[in-house]
Order: sequence, then C-alpha cells, then structure tokens
Amino acid sequence: MQKRTDWFGGEPNIQQEPKRPVLSRWICPQDGCGGEMKFNGMTWPMNPPGYHHTCDKCGFTAALSGRHYPTIEYVE
Repeated sequence: MQKRTDWFGGEPNIQQEPKRPVLSRWICPQDGCGGEMKFNGMTWPMNPPGYHHTCDKCGFTAALSGRHYPTIEYVE
C-alpha cells in the first residue's frame, strides 16, 4: 500500500555545511599517455548509463559506467 504524499506548507528546516569544489579528471589508462579522458557526448542507455570518453592526447576511447569526466565534486 502506497502512502499518500502531502504538500508541506511550513518553512523547511534547512541545514548547510561548507564544502569546497574540486575538479575531478580521469587520466588516460593507456600506458605512458598521460592525457585526459573527456566525455565525448555519447551515452549507452543503460542503468546506470555508460558515458563514452576520448583521450585528448592519444584518441583512446572507452565507456565508463555511471560517471562522466571532467566533473566538479564537493569535498569537506
């Protein structure tokens, strides 16, 4: 049995904590390349999706499940 959802009419209690943004990059897995794998816009429609990346130095292409790079992440 599914519970009914009500609209919340009050003021929500929001808590905030400081985080700092960091740039996460995927370095090419090909031996000795050192280039950066970048999301090339292609996606495999799976769950989670497979994001295609291409190295900006050697051209190697690979798909990564559930994540695409570069991306901004937040750390404490």
